[in-house]
Amino acid sequence: MKRFFPAVLAATCVFAAAPSASADSLDEQIDKALAFAEAQVESLAQRTGPMRFPCYTDTSGKWIGRDLNGWCCGFSAGLMWMLYNHTGDAKWADYGRDWNNSIRPRATASDNDTGFQVYNAFGYALRYGSDALTEEEVRDYEGVIRWANETFTTQRYNAHVGGFRTWPPTLFEPYEGEFEINSDMVMNLELPIYVAKKTGNMDLVDKVARHAETTWQHTVFKNGNAQWAPPSSDEYVPRKHGSHWHVVEFDPANGAVINKRTQQGDKTESTWSRGQAWLIYGYAMLYRYTSYEVNLDRAEVAFDYYMDALKIQSKDYIPYTDFDAPVDDQHALDASAAAIVASAAIELYQFTGKAKYLDAAENMLNDLTSPPYLATGTPYESVLTRGSWEYDTHEEVGTIFGDFYLVEAMLRYKQLKSGLN
Repeated sequence: MKRFFPAVLAATCVFAAAPSASADSLDEQIDKALAFAEAQVESLAQRTGPMRFPCYTDTSGKWIGRDLNGWCCGFSAGLMWMLYNHTGDAKWADYGRDWNNSIRPRATASDNDTGFQVYNAFGYALRYGSDALTEEEVRDYEGVIRWANETFTTQRYNAHVGGFRTWPPTLFEPYEGEFEINSDMVMNLELPIYVAKKTGNMDLVDKVARHAETTWQHTVFKNGNAQWAPPSSDEYVPRKHGSHWHVVEFDPANGAVINKRTQQGDKTESTWSRGQAWLIYGYAMLYRYTSYEVNLDRAEVAFDYYMDALKIQSKDYIPYTDFDAPVDDQHALDASAAAIVASAAIELYQFTGKAKYLDAAENMLNDLTSPPYLATGTPYESVLTRGSWEYDTHEEVGTIFGDFYLVEAMLRYKQLKSGLN
């Protein structure tokens, strides 16, 4: 297994087992879940046309075909490169090359999710599959990433706002029209920060830092903040420290905030659980690249809210789609959010040595690698069941990004465990 994550902290950090499973049994569950993931992704690798780029399953568990323009198109390739790293089997590198070549046009497309699309394919190839790539392929992949970053930065960054436009996704003039930023967008910053680190481009570092600051200032509630909506509003939910608004609209001419809303949660004032997961992972990722303590602090604040809200709402370590919506038969669980947080929590443990992060990761992985969340014995074509599209659909489905972050979390856990033994 290649080692690319920050060095594991000193052995004085105790490797605590999850209360619901011994460390040995969790290891066994993870090994079985990784073998199952190989089988599921192998089936996906046989697909053609739009079926190569799924994002969600239907409620029966069958992948829904999406074209290359979908925001999820990079996750399948990233899964293949991670499985190459795990198994050493050259077929996964061959699959990964094929999928990367299909995704290449996204480097010049106007899209808010260029990071998800291009970095999660080409960046993960360089991270997980470098020994399978020729020098020419490495240069080529680095070039695609830089090309994608140029498109992303030129078409989406607004200096008045201090951030990259999320929506409208295909509007490529950042100083005109509607300008919204959502919590998800922090994840796409891995594309420009990767290029900045490779090239030493401090202007690019500044743009990423400003977006991270704008997102934190305007989407995340801190104690003492004024509420966006008055208590008389039908949308009003009492905010808690570290919770977030999903979408903020700015005036592109002067950077002023003009509206807040949700796209995938219940109400403007409620917290979408996967959006909270994106913030935790995103700020932890930024700390990995920059070593800016403020990003680590932000990831920790977002994590603490997530865990507190989870304990109030859920009976296990899988959240519902919205932390503030009623828990009833219309409220879908979202296993993908747990997978994202599990992966981030392992990094947070590496950064801090705080046992709460490792405990959380183990508990989440214990649930995710067990029924009913792992799709073994079901008709599902995904690795995980019981993911969510958004609150309003009220449906539980498989998600390719949930599978992606579950596999990443399991590999990170195995690497961490190996380093502590």
